[in-house]
Amino acid sequence: MTTRRYLVTGATSGLGKAVADELRMRCAEANALGRPDSVLSVGRHGEPPYLPLDLSLRMGWITEEIVHASGARGIPPVDPLPGFHGIVHCAGAELVAPLRLTSDEQYRAAMMAADSAFAILRAAAAKGVMADGGSIVLMSSVAAHRGTAGLAAYSAGKAAIEAMTRSAAVELAPRRIRVNCVAAGAFLSPMHDRITKRMPQAGQDAYAAAHPLGIGEVGTVRDAVLHLLSDAARWTTGTVLVVDGGYLA
Repeated sequence: MTTRRYLVTGATSGLGKAVADELRMRCAEANALGRPDSVLSVGRHGEPPYLPLDLSLRMGWITEEIVHASGARGIPPVDPLPGFHGIVHCAGAELVAPLRLTSDEQYRAAMMAADSAFAILRAAAAKGVMADGGSIVLMSSVAAHRGTAGLAAYSAGKAAIEAMTRSAAVELAPRRIRVNCVAAGAFLSPMHDRITKRMPQAGQDAYAAAHPLGIGEVGTVRDAVLHLLSDAARWTTGTVLVVDGGYLA
């Protein structure tokens, strides 16, 4: 039986790490991608379970690196790899800044998640990178659906990811490769901590109150991602699954 292979970006912490760890617990091969300066725990076989790659690099370089990691190129014919059964793109960076104070560099950094998502989708479309019938899950945010002061650049990047999700789902459907997106509300993570620590207590309380079911946990969002990766979602593609504790309601 062929072990299912996955690629998870942003896997050094937070949601990405939770997804990669759970996939390994299920005896899948999870290739976790993180920044070169990040440190991950060793994998089940004592090998570093991640591909060091900075997603702020040139998009063409990201595409080539992911194609190579899949085994679509450079693997001897006697030992071919099956391609990835799933890709999860969790990497991203937060930016909370008013329009008048957002620099060009900050805007480009906020758009990095969308740029790298496109590079990943382009790699997935190459021959041999994805197994037929595979699943790609990209991470978005409720910020793409609801206007919030200070989140114009961040929201733009997430909205772009949702738009390319729909087009890629149609393009890859002939191979039954599904492409979906999760729009998450606030959940406990290092990114959430970085954002809320700059808020006064009253602001934190109002932020939590905007989620009728409260601030989420990383496991709740992880489980939504795993559902979209699984065969249980085999007839779901091109959709944005909102997991937000009722925030948009």
